[in-house]
Amino acid sequence: MRIKKLRAHDPSIKRILSLYTASLIRYEYVIPAKAGILKNTGFRVKPGMTDSCKLMSLCIDFRRNLFTTGILLTSIFCIDGLGDTIFSRVYAQNKEIRDREIAFAVEMELLNDEAVPAHLINAEANNGIITLSGSVDNLLARDRTSKIAETVKGVRSVINTISVTPVTRSDTQIIIDVEKALAIDPVTDFYEIDTKVDKGVVVLYGTVGSWAEKQLAEQVVKGVQGVKGVRNKMMIDYGKQRPGSEIKADIKGRLSSDVYIDDTLLDVVVKDGKVTLRGTVGSAAEKSRASYDAWVSGVTAVDNSGLEVKWWMRDELRREVKYVDKSDEEIMKAVGDTFFYDPRVASFNIHIEVKDGVVTLSGIVDNLHAKRVAEQDAKNTIGVRTVKNFLKVRPGKLPTSPTVMRDPAIVENVHDALSRNPITDRLDITVESQNEKVYLYGGVNTFYEKRLAEDVVSRVPGVIDVVNKLEVDYRWPWKSDEEIKNDIESQWYWDVFVNSDDISVKVHNGVATIYGIVDNQKDSLAVVKDAFEGGAKIVRSFLEFRGDEKDKQKHTKDKMPRYYYPEYFYDFYSSPYYIIPRV
Repeated sequence: MRIKKLRAHDPSIKRILSLYTASLIRYEYVIPAKAGILKNTGFRVKPGMTDSCKLMSLCIDFRRNLFTTGILLTSIFCIDGLGDTIFSRVYAQNKEIRDREIAFAVEMELLNDEAVPAHLINAEANNGIITLSGSVDNLLARDRTSKIAETVKGVRSVINTISVTPVTRSDTQIIIDVEKALAIDPVTDFYEIDTKVDKGVVVLYGTVGSWAEKQLAEQVVKGVQGVKGVRNKMMIDYGKQRPGSEIKADIKGRLSSDVYIDDTLLDVVVKDGKVTLRGTVGSAAEKSRASYDAWVSGVTAVDNSGLEVKWWMRDELRREVKYVDKSDEEIMKAVGDTFFYDPRVASFNIHIEVKDGVVTLSGIVDNLHAKRVAEQDAKNTIGVRTVKNFLKVRPGKLPTSPTVMRDPAIVENVHDALSRNPITDRLDITVESQNEKVYLYGGVNTFYEKRLAEDVVSRVPGVIDVVNKLEVDYRWPWKSDEEIKNDIESQWYWDVFVNSDDISVKVHNGVATIYGIVDNQKDSLAVVKDAFEGGAKIVRSFLEFRGDEKDKQKHTKDKMPRYYYPEYFYDFYSSPYYIIPRV
């Protein structure tokens, strides 16, 4: 019998090691690597054994009775170069991050974000729980601070005590703009919503057909200038009750297809319409996203207190199963299910085609925002490599007199929408419309403002397309190559969407060249975003997707890099969908 000589880079070795180490981490019984004796076994670590042998000998999962497998793997993994990596990784995964470091990392992320006044916000950490304090001038910024904090490694939950002090407006002015915003939004204009305002706090009444619709109405109101708070008292009427088995199946389907969720360590319990989520997630952001996905038809309440946040769980050890190749049929069904639960696109007959993970969307929608949301929903689905968006925007009747020409009416409605928003109202934007295509001109301070203005315009009835000519006054702040490299690596370490063990960077004259493997397009963009926030002037990316075997034989240096420039990259990444897309 011939025995194959296995090396550290052998795929079979990595697969076996991943599965075994994952089981050890999953059941949280790793005996300290410094011990000299395997407890309860009598097996002694002999002098001269490599770190690989020590690790596999000292890690025993009594719950799964994997001792025999561990001894077998011990003999297999005596491989030079492999031990140090795995040894240090398990040590890192059991190492706690200090609260002070977490708080500093949160404040740094807030400083890097263009949409929040970080100089007015404080972050304190206690056992991984972040408390945010300070003040902002609008609810959108307040909500965004929580989302940003949730994406920092080590954060278990976020308590947001930030106060909102908007520009002074009367309740009469606010209620007029709130009703206009709800009436002009392409989704909420169909809802029967009653509103009241008391000292800047808006109260919503009415009945909708889903939790997502309820949240969407609240988001529209939060985008109105002068609103200090929202009390959402809207009721949800599903029409009929659903059995718990159907609800559970829907939730598990959403969790398994969501690119922001790893469902391998999640459990779903449904009783009388109430959903309980249990298990382990890699970040506070993932915990919030899981709760969002759980709100399917028939759900009356979601309890996520049983989800434990462990930052080290977001790596390939637990994503092995999730990122196996999905069939085109599975991807098509998952994208269709996502559309069904998104009220912004659910009412349209969108045709979905999938070939080799490439999704093609076609059909007709009545607003530009729906077209863009459909593309984003598809990109947020596991297995999707890229999206071709051939949806056509065919608006219905404009909310104005039929005697008024469409382009002038569109310009007027766009101006109104921009003036209602607490961020775009302060911008000096020139608006033109030709054949229902809107052109935006002027100067703005940040890429976020540029993209937000476009997003606001995309929701205005009658707008078929937007040409964004807004100019951002961006100048690259000089830093040494060494500083940039160190700051990029720090950004990667703290980002819950990035596995820094799988990527590396070289910097020359401010140009960052990144190598490595990521799970999907979302993670790739996170890596590039962190490179810019670390100080890179330009980013050259040689990143590959995990599981992509097409170019496996081709050496990295022979591949063409993808170039990213801040003025183009942030045109996309500064969109309102930047953190974790939600309704």
